[in-house]
Amino acid sequence: MSGDEAGTGQHAGPGGINEALLREVLAYIELHPESWDQRIWGRVHACGTVACLAGWTYVLTSNDWGLQRWGQLNWDRSPSVFEVSGVAAYARDKLGLTDAQAWGLFHFGTDVRASPPTFAELCEVVEQVTGVRFKPAPEVSGVDG
Repeated sequence: MSGDEAGTGQHAGPGGINEALLREVLAYIELHPESWDQRIWGRVHACGTVACLAGWTYVLTSNDWGLQRWGQLNWDRSPSVFEVSGVAAYARDKLGLTDAQAWGLFHFGTDVRASPPTFAELCEVVEQVTGVRFKPAPEVSGVDG
């Protein structure tokens, strides 16, 4: 069932979580860690696009690398209101998440006063919220043994 699940205000994709897309987005973030910042939806800099998990879901599925169509989405980033709209609603629908799952994934690590989360922490939250396990590649120390 897609859209509003039986009038409950909860959304989910027709087949549940789109695990393949979630893994694709996580793999992209893992390969391009400099392009991931969970504290912002998305921003284009001279050296490239930076976005959060929801933002990268949008970019990778819309092919809107320069974020030209980004402003057409209805935005609401108020962390005090449990509302999923704008890019979060777009990413929620593409990933087949419920509102609660989208809230848990997209608002994790968004406190700009705190240290940014690590990719390993993102993977832990993804597993806790969705049950999808994505094991990050081991970090290379750069020390010859």
